[in-house]
Amino acid sequence: MMFFFETGTGDKHRFLSVRKHAAVLGNATQALPGLHAFTGCDSTSAYVHKGKNRPLSIMRRRADFIQAFSDLGTDASKVDDSLFSVLQEFVCAMYSSYNVSDVNKVRSTLFRARYSTGLPQRMLSPRTSGIDPSLLWACAGTPTVLLRSGHRDEQTG
Repeated sequence: MMFFFETGTGDKHRFLSVRKHAAVLGNATQALPGLHAFTGCDSTSAYVHKGKNRPLSIMRRRADFIQAFSDLGTDASKVDDSLFSVLQEFVCAMYSSYNVSDVNKVRSTLFRARYSTGLPQRMLSPRTSGIDPSLLWACAGTPTVLLRSGHRDEQTG
């Protein structure tokens, strides 16, 4: 059976072969539901000016990123510390900070670069409290479970 994805409007309207694109992505296809839920679904972008292509290309560069997004939403429990750590590195990589794995440091660097003129130094210190990994499940885990199970018949599971 052949599956096609319909996309675009007007002159850009086209049908894309799902099989052809899955072959190009290889093992990254299992990570797509997690990546989609994590980076924002449809009209809601979770990360400013990042779209979908940049996160996809970053994910494909590292096996641990592919594994993390493949794992996201497969277990109905909270996101553990190791998965959270890899996802935090991924966010840093999206903002061109490959040598940093702390989102708070990246956030502070971006803020300083944009707004540091005229602000007291004490206002520019990085946030010290981390993000609670358990909150990630509600934001990305639950939508990923729904994306992964949307094709199943409720009665047969």
